[in-house]
Amino acid sequence: MTDLKRNILLLSMMIFSLNTVSCVEEAEASTGGDVLLKCVSDKPLLAPFSVFWRDKDDNNVLDIRGNKEDRKGQSEKFKGRVFSEEKLYEKGNFSIQMKNVRRSDSGLYDCNIPGKFKQSVRLTVTDEPDEPDGATGPGPSDGSSSVTPIFSSWFCFFFSLSHFYI
Repeated sequence: MTDLKRNILLLSMMIFSLNTVSCVEEAEASTGGDVLLKCVSDKPLLAPFSVFWRDKDDNNVLDIRGNKEDRKGQSEKFKGRVFSEEKLYEKGNFSIQMKNVRRSDSGLYDCNIPGKFKQSVRLTVTDEPDEPDGATGPGPSDGSSSVTPIFSSWFCFFFSLSHFYI
């Protein structure tokens, strides 16, 4: 078997053996602002479903159970600061908005839909305003964030297709 064929075979085996789709995105915000942490599945989920948001220290950021927010086990660190839009769940959108962002919120966040999808977002919180000197540019000027994928969209899309069509 040639090296090229062997490499293609190994790559194919790796792709088709994935159990969950996982991509990492970047989000930035300034202290005191709001930030959107994105988690969007390419396919709507059949109800009921569970989605679990965790931070870098495995603290409960927000759970979604039975198509509703479940705050029973939510970490004190996030109470009153993290929200989602229940009406978007049916479209596969489980993104959360974090208000009054703190410097200590910096780090990796995971949105996990067990056995289906995993989205990681790396949040960077700075002390500077998003637009220095009052300048306005594209995007929000209220301290909220933009989310930029580390992997290109086609890469994540390719892996999600390999998961759903196996």
